[in-house]
Amino acid sequence: MRKKRGGGWRLWVAIADVSYYVRPPTPLDREARNRGTSVYFPSQVVPMLPEVLSNGLCSLNPQVDRLCMVCEMTISAKGRLTGYKFYEAVMSSHARLTYTKSLAYAAGRSGSA
Repeated sequence: MRKKRGGGWRLWVAIADVSYYVRPPTPLDREARNRGTSVYFPSQVVPMLPEVLSNGLCSLNPQVDRLCMVCEMTISAKGRLTGYKFYEAVMSSHARLTYTKSLAYAAGRSGSA
């Protein structure tokens, strides 16, 4: 997230571009469609994709270039979404943050990301 001149914010949200690695109509694509999502339990995860993809090639690990889909949003000073666009990109994550760390960072309470 970055403050805009004149007020408001620009926010980028990126997710791994799994479609580059999982092509239809392959068995892997069909299995991923059947699962629909990864399921997170307190002591285990049932991933939508094999581990080599979910924790490897498709994971936005820090300091590694990854293909991704980006939603770039413009937010007014009052917090209203005023515009957005989607595009493909290559990104290199700066850090691997938990939800708690992400919220603390957004609230200005982080020591470092």
